[in-house]
Amino acid sequence: MKNGPLILTLGEPAGIGIEISFKAAEALNGEIPFFAIGDFQKLKKISRNYNIDIKKISCPSEVYNNKNYLCIFDHKLEKPIQSGVIDLKNAAQVISSIKIAVKLIKDKKASGLVTCPINKWALKVGANFKFSGHTEYLSELDGSKKKPVMMLASPSGFRVVPVTTHIPIKKVPKLLTKKLLFNTILTVS
Repeated sequence: MKNGPLILTLGEPAGIGIEISFKAAEALNGEIPFFAIGDFQKLKKISRNYNIDIKKISCPSEVYNNKNYLCIFDHKLEKPIQSGVIDLKNAAQVISSIKIAVKLIKDKKASGLVTCPINKWALKVGANFKFSGHTEYLSELDGSKKKPVMMLASPSGFRVVPVTTHIPIKKVPKLLTKKLLFNTILTVS
């Protein structure tokens, strides 16, 4: 990869992100170099449930020497991981793992970011997260002055950009304006 491997943030520790990371490492079998940001010791226990072992790395370039592992850039969690049981004391670390990922990309040590689902409620309650989701937080970390957009893409090249993000469907009619639509189109074009 041109600027280094991809980064996978695990999202909510009690959620599906950890399982996704192990299954991705197994399925990709080193074809696409990536590493996850997570608590190595806690993930070591969980790794027994999967067909791939984990390896702690301290530098993203170490991924290239460890293709048979799910490489973990160690980032400690406050509390244990229990699938399906959210611990609000882990919220700050979930947020900081995204911040670390963006810094590694800006420092050209990684080429891109794949994010697993966060629990927005847990981040707001547990760490006073002021953003409605990843999209807005990533924009803030990047220092962008433009309204961020989220793009969904398929391997065939089909792409979709929602005009609104992270809001209840009942609020869409009030927020959908000509200006918002125009600005979204400008951002994408």
